[in-house]
Amino acid sequence: MNEWTQVFLGVIAAATALIVTDLARRVDETSLVIHQAILTPAREGMAIVAALKAGFGALRGLRDLRGRPGGVDDEDALFIG
Repeated sequence: MNEWTQVFLGVIAAATALIVTDLARRVDETSLVIHQAILTPAREGMAIVAALKAGFGALRGLRDLRGRPGGVDDEDALFIG
């Protein structure tokens, strides 16, 4: 192999390394963008659902307390015992 062939192959190897490095960087950037585009709205949606569940649970708890059969009767206040 002559000197020019070795130089040429060295240049090709360096260019290939640059191309592969750039491709890997772009794939990482693209996957990050896709990850953010999918997971951020999903997390926000899950937070909204959790808030709604908590709100409905609190309302149900208030309703249960209000309609409790073991509540205080008017006659209980008159009991001396």
